Amino acid sequence: MTTSVEGVGAYKASMLEIVKRIGLENYGLANATMPSRSELEDRMISEAMDFVVEDEKRREESRKAKNIKPIVRKTATTVVESVNELNRADKQCTIYLSFEESLEWKAFLHALPKSERFRATVRRRLSLSLWKAHTQGTCLFCWFSTQMCMCEELERYKKELPNTVLQGKTPVTMLFHSDELMRSTNSGHIAAYLLDSPVRVWGLEEDDDLITHLPGVEEGEGHAVYNVSLYPEKGSPDISHFISNVTETGADARIHLILSDSTWGQALSLNRHIPREVTRVSLDIDETYESLFAHLRKRTRETGVSTLEATTMAVHQCLTAFGHEAEANLFNEVMVGAMKDFVDLKCLMKFTDAPFSKDDDQIDRLEERRDAYRKEMADTRYKRVNERMESDKESRKFLLPPVLNYCYCCDRVIGWHRMPEHVLGKGHRYALRLNPKCVPSEHSKEEVVHNFSRPMRAQKRDSAIDAHDVEE
Repeated sequence: MTTSVEGVGAYKASMLEIVKRIGLENYGLANATMPSRSELEDRMISEAMDFVVEDEKRREESRKAKNIKPIVRKTATTVVESVNELNRADKQCTIYLSFEESLEWKAFLHALPKSERFRATVRRRLSLSLWKAHTQGTCLFCWFSTQMCMCEELERYKKELPNTVLQGKTPVTMLFHSDELMRSTNSGHIAAYLLDSPVRVWGLEEDDDLITHLPGVEEGEGHAVYNVSLYPEKGSPDISHFISNVTETGADARIHLILSDSTWGQALSLNRHIPREVTRVSLDIDETYESLFAHLRKRTRETGVSTLEATTMAVHQCLTAFGHEAEANLFNEVMVGAMKDFVDLKCLMKFTDAPFSKDDDQIDRLEERRDAYRKEMADTRYKRVNERMESDKESRKFLLPPVLNYCYCCDRVIGWHRMPEHVLGKGHRYALRLNPKCVPSEHSKEEVVHNFSRPMRAQKRDSAIDAHDVEE
């Protein structure tokens, strides 16, 4: 993974620009830093803190009276520890690296003019998600861990695309909701990577200005660029029919596709901010189409597909409508290949079978990389916990003895999942009087203990299939 701006395309340049806007320096390196807390931020927090504290007390009393439990987003432990380490330095880190429920953030937000609060919230979300990605060793461009980086494969697929026709007839812009950036379940960034499309985030001032000032049509030298948003609202024309209508005049038409990468609810919000002059278009999706992402997620709607699939369909239908059928077929073939590799890698990371790849050697290599990565992550967590236990007295109170599968007192296999219940039973307490030091017997030294770890989902599925076959 590289963060050099030399020779990078529109996609990588836009990702680097987002990192720059939140003030994160040296992403992916050991000396990465976030801005320090400014005097203005401290002053704003101080001025509003008393009001926020009193307001929180009133809210807490109201919740107790109505028996309402507050909904709090759970933040990853690694992010909390990383932010705490930054704050233990000489200066506190920027307020934008605060958690949503913190009083300091609420005070800072209250002190801001109402017109600036949304953008401040977006910057906080981006700061936390990008800092989390950095601390977890996530590649800025493919969003996999650096040990499982997919950039090399994506670059290979990117070179196979008919890029001249794509950039000339159907340039794409990916509009992200701030909650989706660096999210592991996201697929829109893969489309942006392959098409070398810029990423825009609603809530960043420069991106907001660009989106809100988009005209319906931009006239160029001998051609017209039609800005369209892929959003299947009531009355929106099919994208192929729209292109047929604009090309009837014989003019050299081009389509600038704006794709919203978000959940359905978030897409509704994003759609409100796109000017009405920008035509909304829909896709022609065959009812029999089976999503390639079915192995990763369930379809929430009959015509619902992933952002990567929607982008592929939209561009394919555009190229076909423009008469570039050969390029459209090549584009579809390359994108489907990239999608299958993406889904395979996601499945392997979940310890399930790769649904598409038939190359056993390739799967073995990926599994070896995955296992090495998981082991490294486990070792890192173990070291971090040990360091915390050595330095934090409160944390040492949570230390528990290891739970075994074998009870040496009763001289029998129990299983770790039943051990707490077992040691509270009468039989164990009686055996403890007979063998208070739990001296291992000769029998225990030869006993083979069953693996009580949770079986993988693939093994469960295979067992269920075998059982079903036996019943038949």
